Amino acid sequence: MLSEKELTAFREKLISLSEEKDFSCEADALCFLDKAVSVLEKESKALRPFDRCGRPGGLLDFRKKNTPAVIVPDIHGRTDFLLKLLSFNLSRTSLKKNETVLEALNRKSLIVVCVGDGIHCEHRAMVRWQKSLEFYKKGIVDSEPMKDEMRENISTMKIVMELKNSFSENFHFLKGNHENILNENSYGNHAFYKYALEGEMTRAFMEKVFGDAVIYLIDSWEKNLPLCAAFSSFCVSHSEPAVFFKKRELVNFRENPFITESLTWTGNDQAEDKSVCRLFHELTGKKESGALWFAGHRPVEGKFFYRQNASLIQFHNPEEMNCVFFNFDKKFNPEEDIISVDTERWVGEAGSGASGACGGQKGNVEVLEDNVPLEQCGVFEKYSGRKST
Repeated sequence: MLSEKELTAFREKLISLSEEKDFSCEADALCFLDKAVSVLEKESKALRPFDRCGRPGGLLDFRKKNTPAVIVPDIHGRTDFLLKLLSFNLSRTSLKKNETVLEALNRKSLIVVCVGDGIHCEHRAMVRWQKSLEFYKKGIVDSEPMKDEMRENISTMKIVMELKNSFSENFHFLKGNHENILNENSYGNHAFYKYALEGEMTRAFMEKVFGDAVIYLIDSWEKNLPLCAAFSSFCVSHSEPAVFFKKRELVNFRENPFITESLTWTGNDQAEDKSVCRLFHELTGKKESGALWFAGHRPVEGKFFYRQNASLIQFHNPEEMNCVFFNFDKKFNPEEDIISVDTERWVGEAGSGASGACGGQKGNVEVLEDNVPLEQCGVFEKYSGRKST
């Protein structure tokens, strides 16, 4: 646990990371990443059941803990989101604790789980991506607009890794489909584009500015990330689970790329019927009828959107800074417990409560989606006839 003075210094360090203008030299980047990879590789068996090779598996197991939790949606280069989350006071939630998220992390009285997708700014950076693409087509991979994009991405991931390195038992980051620095079509990953050639352009930039050794360590960090978190009352993954599979398959995810793909790439209306309820029961031991699963990946309007008969809650609104605040001492209510940490945008009117500037289920947003949806990857063809025994 950090002292008050140390925690203040740590907070200031994160702020300085968000304001960095220059890129680290290769040696500094390698040292930083080596530590980040080591932290993931050394996670405990109690927290992440080991696979058959003795490595931390794909599941974060919190079933024996009733520590309050915060679930963070897709970040996509928003350093301000992370900083506002850390400074958010829990007295504004049902937890009624007069301390910030960062202070609670430091006291180990709170668990934070991010659903992944740390990089690649979305719609707010569409014009910048398109300008970067024009330079890229001319052979310029490190143009000024691309540098601006990568400053945000790198700062974001530095903050994520600093938090993981400092609060390894209580801060966690799941793998999303954008954690694919190689822009590869393997290991459950797929090359992607949306507003430009984001995956390809990011790899090219990193190769030129940092070199292959840095890319190798980033890839190692990504491939050591967990895929799913199971609590006593709910589960979390980047995307809606595409199909049902056994717990041991999730733990041994490195043996089957489909597991990674199933938890990071599922689009709307692509999941197998009751996949959430069945997998919830498999991971928690609780009845399917009480299933509750949180996911990001596909954007929503307002606070949340129900899927699979309200067993799945999508809550990634890229225009907001909404997080799930889960209190095990009360029944979860998405209207009350999905809260914006951007207090500057709060309505502040009578009756608005702690709901932030937007509320309620409004549906999914019609936006460009990452290419290569699951049905085009042959996922269901690969899975057909397969038995989970």
